[in-house]
Amino acid sequence: MIVLQGRLDSIRFSNPENGYTVARYTPDGYQTEITIVGVLSGVRAGETLRIEGEWEKHVKFGEQFRILQFEVILPDTARGIRRYLASGVVPGVGAGMAEKLVAYFGTHTLEILDSSPERLEEVPGIGKSKASVIAKAWKSYHAIRTLMALMARIGASPSSGAKILHTYGSEALQLVQEDPYRICREIPEVPFEVADRLGLAAGMEKDASSRISAGLLHVLERAGYSGHVFLPERELLNKALRLLGGNREKLAEALSSMEKERVIVAEEGKEQRHIYLSDMHGAEAGIGLRLSAMLSIPSPDNMRPDLSSLELSVLKGLAIRLSEEQLNTLSRLLEHRVAILTGGPGTGKTTLIRSICAVMGERGARILLAAPTGRAARRLAEVTGRKALTLHRLLKYNQMESRFEMNRDHPLDLDMLIVDEASMVDILLMFHLLSAVPVNARILFVGDVSQLPSVGPGNVLADLISSGRIPSFTLTSIFRQAAESPIVLNAHLVNQGRMPDFTPVEEGRLSEFYFIRQGSPEKVVETIVALCSQRIPERFGFDPLKEVQVLTPMHKGEVGTLFLNQVLQNALNPLKPGKKKHMGSFRLGDKVIHLKNNYKKEVFNGDIGQICEIEEGEGLLLVDYSEGEGERQVSYTLEELDELALAYAISVHKSQGSEYPAVIIPLMPEHAPLLQRNLVYTAMTRGKRLVIFVGMSQALDMAIRNDRPTRRYSDLSRRLDSL
Repeated sequence: MIVLQGRLDSIRFSNPENGYTVARYTPDGYQTEITIVGVLSGVRAGETLRIEGEWEKHVKFGEQFRILQFEVILPDTARGIRRYLASGVVPGVGAGMAEKLVAYFGTHTLEILDSSPERLEEVPGIGKSKASVIAKAWKSYHAIRTLMALMARIGASPSSGAKILHTYGSEALQLVQEDPYRICREIPEVPFEVADRLGLAAGMEKDASSRISAGLLHVLERAGYSGHVFLPERELLNKALRLLGGNREKLAEALSSMEKERVIVAEEGKEQRHIYLSDMHGAEAGIGLRLSAMLSIPSPDNMRPDLSSLELSVLKGLAIRLSEEQLNTLSRLLEHRVAILTGGPGTGKTTLIRSICAVMGERGARILLAAPTGRAARRLAEVTGRKALTLHRLLKYNQMESRFEMNRDHPLDLDMLIVDEASMVDILLMFHLLSAVPVNARILFVGDVSQLPSVGPGNVLADLISSGRIPSFTLTSIFRQAAESPIVLNAHLVNQGRMPDFTPVEEGRLSEFYFIRQGSPEKVVETIVALCSQRIPERFGFDPLKEVQVLTPMHKGEVGTLFLNQVLQNALNPLKPGKKKHMGSFRLGDKVIHLKNNYKKEVFNGDIGQICEIEEGEGLLLVDYSEGEGERQVSYTLEELDELALAYAISVHKSQGSEYPAVIIPLMPEHAPLLQRNLVYTAMTRGKRLVIFVGMSQALDMAIRNDRPTRRYSDLSRRLDSL
């Protein structure tokens, strides 16, 4: 690690959200400026900085110093203080004012600004009003500087400090001092460990009730990120003990206090108590009560199972031909207010959705279609010919206030709701959805229960089915056209726990399904690059950016999304000095994925597009999300770049609800913690015309044999069964 000290001459670029800065800096003893890059939140030109980091060579900008840690060094001489204040670090203080302050207070000037700002009025020519302005500006600056110094002292990354400053502004230091644990609750990017170090540095006792409560909350929140709705009490206490230290009695006392305050809810389980965050408990209990209420309402006339001759003619007019299994399922679905339709690829779920829409439309029902993601909603609209919305748009999510405007008091105006890709709906979203559906309306959940469960907490679709309370119907027959697809046939083999059939096709024909065996991560990456850049485009004619998608189980590692995206970016969209524009790590022409719903821009989590323009001077980046005939281009400022990531390779979870002409799936033993049958099944069913596995058959076999889904603590099934 190299340590330098010197003057910050100018700031060329600074992202206020993540603190990333490009600046010019003159180290002591150097005759020329150097370029420094990294997180430098709260600094001003003219300050003296001690920086730690490494030299690196940028393809376009040449040699620069990447900062890993920094510290602001305040001057201690009259000349240094005068120069420091004259640089403009404090708004309202220029060269003339700096001269007056230092002439009067000398080397004590900064000390006066820190501890006795009221004394500024003593300086000739500074009245009460001006003194107040200077004192306020210094206080704000001092708070920022103190916070960043504190972050450095506890060993926290500058990026954590940048996130805190961006969220709370000049009040950040005060809020951190009052309740350091608030920051990890409100800023997901700041780890609990950072908040805890801040608390302990501020003198908080290790067994302080506020610290223990914050730790218990953190463990429960992390459990939610892992898919759990609650934690068994012993597991919660054990995890908290490892995180916080101390003794179990103190943890139990804090848990009891949190229960009395309704921060958590505890319910008796078979062997021990189940501990919920209050919103999780409310969602799980609310789903049970709402579904029970819907199921108890008598059926109206339009819930008859038989199809009239007119309804049959409507289906015929839409060129819908139903198999005997589909016709029987349709009749039975029409009988129920709440029902579930499942089935694997090629079994005709979409045809049945179209049929239900046609029949219920003929019966005068107001029907709405929805899906969890933007891509899934657009696909649903394409195959049904009807408008389909994301669940968040259907419920009118208010991003500014983090709430849904459609709810129990303001219900949806509909008679029937059909939700596709229902396995992706987590317990909190399902609660909000059911709260907004009128109790006398109908709802049909459609999905493939063999796919991965939701990213969020719960395993809702599987729990609804296992409860036995919700009428569930499964399509099993594969239609003739689908039965000719190796992708469909092999997906069903995998779902049955059998290895896919990789038998080569007749000479001269191209298969849809391949396994390229490679024994090392390096060879896997090399093969994926060759497939994307040359072999697939040449043999199949697919566009490597728009029609080929790499799906991998993990983010980290040599065959994870992070590394693969770097390699594929350089292979498919290399940076050519003087020819390619770029912004941060993004280049003109890059394939990118949007990471979180943005309703103002009408772009959603999982949407994939291509960077079509970069205006470096204006700090703007344009992404083309056009699909089919519709043109859709969305602009991003520098501050919004964290809403984007490279998408040459994405996780299997991110691909849910989407389809691609061709998918490449790396599988290696290194992926062992995530190798499960439903992961492989989900990945391969994303491919419409070509699926290629790359890696070791041992890893594929390991995944297919592992039909024990990762356990998710949820009591929804039992709760429904007991109502």
